[in-house]
Amino acid sequence: ITFQIVQIDESIFVQGEEGTTFYIIYSGAVKVMVQEKDYIRKNSNDVGSCVCVLEDGDSFGELALLGNGLRAATVMTAMPTQLLRVEKEAYDHSLHRLHEAELEERIRFLQRIFIFSHWNDENLRKLSKVLTRKAFVKNSTVIPQGSNTDHMYFILSGRLRVLKSMDLSQQLTNKLS
Repeated sequence: ITFQIVQIDESIFVQGEEGTTFYIIYSGAVKVMVQEKDYIRKNSNDVGSCVCVLEDGDSFGELALLGNGLRAATVMTAMPTQLLRVEKEAYDHSLHRLHEAELEERIRFLQRIFIFSHWNDENLRKLSKVLTRKAFVKNSTVIPQGSNTDHMYFILSGRLRVLKSMDLSQQLTNKLS
């Protein structure tokens, strides 16, 4: 990781060029400018339309590192800006370590569930790779009564209520038994 200070209205990178760096804004702001693909520049200073402004703590540049290697936008400073630069090799290494840490966390979670406690590490790792997190808002329905599902849910945090609708005659029969 390297530190870079960039003055106002300077280009960090230009849409279409090869990208090998990820950036984190330490302080300052940048404008993300996008030019339509089919547009032919008549004025070399035309960098497209501003689609957003990024500020302290925001990051940019990862699309080229994860995709085809080309920058999808032009990024220019909106004010004097301090950047942290992360080169592709360090970015890939960090992403790999983060992915492995998430897998290990999922494996530890699965090991605490009795039906998986006897599984070996290889099978737990395979299962961990297909687990996804999903958050539900309060009072939302996870699985409607009577519907089929091909999912298995584990409660990582929070609470869940199981509700069952019954007709009145069934309820009375249950109370009398």
